[in-house]
Amino acid sequence: MSAEKQATNNSTRLFVDPFTNIHLSMTGDKDAIEGIDAQVSAIKMLLGNIAFEAEYNSDPEACPKGYLSVLDEIGRLLRTRMDVFPKEQRNIEVVRNFLNGMLLSRLYEQKSYEDIFDQGRINDGEQATLAAGGNGNKR
Repeated sequence: MSAEKQATNNSTRLFVDPFTNIHLSMTGDKDAIEGIDAQVSAIKMLLGNIAFEAEYNSDPEACPKGYLSVLDEIGRLLRTRMDVFPKEQRNIEVVRNFLNGMLLSRLYEQKSYEDIFDQGRINDGEQATLAAGGNGNKR
């Protein structure tokens, strides 16, 4: 791809949370950053860098609260975008029902799904660090 063509195909996506004043941007090839792979990769990167354990001294329940908060948002997205879950269900119940449906249907065993599970994104050393309360980031 020529430099001119590449420059015109660059794009930036900005994500803003008005409640916490957090801005995230993804910059790169327009086709790549607007695709689901880039969005999922960005989410995984953010999740991989979560360090709820750092708040443990001020709140011993910080870690489960943090993970439940993430799952709550996933449940909200599932309920509002899939339109198959009852509106009165709590977000965490939607997550449970979604996972139960996937497990019962064994959809995750299909060839098209095999690359998204158990990717081994962390090694045993990082797992030990995480279990000990570290954030698992290598320096």
